Amino acid sequence: MKQMLFFSLMFLSATVDAQYIEYFNCQIPTSSSNQKATVEVVLSQDSPEGTVFYTETHKVKSDADGVLNIAVGKGKTNGNFQSIDWSKHSYYAKFEALVAGEKLSVAPMLLYEPKNISANNLADSVVKEQNPTMSVADSSIDVQQEFNRIHNYVDLGLTSGTLWATTNIGATNPQDYGWYFAWAETYPKERYDRTSYRKYPLYQTNQNKLDSIEDAAAVIWGGRWVMPTNEQQKELMDECYWVWTNDYNNSKVAGSIVYKAKNAQDKGVKVYKKDTPSSSYTLDDAHIFLPAAGYFDYIWPYNNGSSGYYWSSTRVMTFGTAYSLIISSGSIYETDQKSKCLGCSIRPCMPRK
Repeated sequence: MKQMLFFSLMFLSATVDAQYIEYFNCQIPTSSSNQKATVEVVLSQDSPEGTVFYTETHKVKSDADGVLNIAVGKGKTNGNFQSIDWSKHSYYAKFEALVAGEKLSVAPMLLYEPKNISANNLADSVVKEQNPTMSVADSSIDVQQEFNRIHNYVDLGLTSGTLWATTNIGATNPQDYGWYFAWAETYPKERYDRTSYRKYPLYQTNQNKLDSIEDAAAVIWGGRWVMPTNEQQKELMDECYWVWTNDYNNSKVAGSIVYKAKNAQDKGVKVYKKDTPSSSYTLDDAHIFLPAAGYFDYIWPYNNGSSGYYWSSTRVMTFGTAYSLIISSGSIYETDQKSKCLGCSIRPCMPRK
């Protein structure tokens, strides 16, 4: 019986060498929930039937959805996964699992073939193995470069102490739209719909929040960065001074400027297009900018330049949706009606130390 594997790359240190990987996470879906399992990972070089140079074994338990979560590179082995030089060969992985007496086997799949080494090379090959119709949307996307980039934050004086990033994931400056993600996916792609969504048809768990291996901010940026919960988005809405602009910092980009409130009366105030903002707030004050990046449905962008759609890490327990923050020139609100297969922006945050 063959099973499809879903991979999520996790680079834990900014000192990761471009030729080496500390480990990567993967998920093996099964039909058995909450069952003990043994998973064997076999890596070969240059072809699916090539020289086997590394094996490891994992003792795990399937979760409530029947998914086995393992970290390749952290299993029981006599080898050294962290010493593998990924620039030297093509690498294939084979997985075999014994779950509740049932043996599951996954045919060898190409993990990586030598080219300009980056986390994205590995991610893109894995995505194509999952579904030939899916690929990283833009050949210029480099997940490793995004991981290594210094990501700045702003202290907006929030009660929780949450620190908010100054850019979206994939953006090099505040006004860049950045990348788009389906909820619980950790890579951008060309198509956003139910058939390309790796969690479809159901994503039912007992948790209302994403695990770290499904949190794009934790996976791509690493460190203490995470996707915000819906409570953190609510706090941002309730404790900051919001101003809509059609031209942020002379960039011609529309969106919401979210200022650290200067007094209690300004907390939660929303200044829309038709309103006049207080002259006491300028771009020299502590703020973040949320561009109106729109969203993707299938291969089409919608509402870019007029609205922004920002995922939280919180799912709606009774529906196939997740909470998101929506901004526009006339409204700012949180919704629980955004389908998880659509491509939306992510603005990471982190807790204060």
